[in-house]
Amino acid sequence: MKISVTFRNAEGDTWHKEYVDERLKKLNKYIDNPAEARVILSVEKFRHFAEINLTSNGLNVNAKEEEKE
Repeated sequence: MKISVTFRNAEGDTWHKEYVDERLKKLNKYIDNPAEARVILSVEKFRHFAEINLTSNGLNVNAKEEEKE
C-alpha cells in the first residue's frame, strides 16, 4: 500500500507518519489489489482534523474525523 501523509498548519514529526503507516497497514488484509492512501492531518485554531482518502481498483473511500481539544 502506498501511503502519503500531508500536514497542514502543523509540524509533523516522524512518529505521526509511523503511527499512520502502522494503522493503515492493517487494512491490507481486506484489500486484495494495490491501494493508495492519502492522509491529511490539519489544525485549525483548536480543532484537529484527520482526512483519509483510500483508492483501490476503482473503489474510493473518504473519511474525515474532527477532534476538539
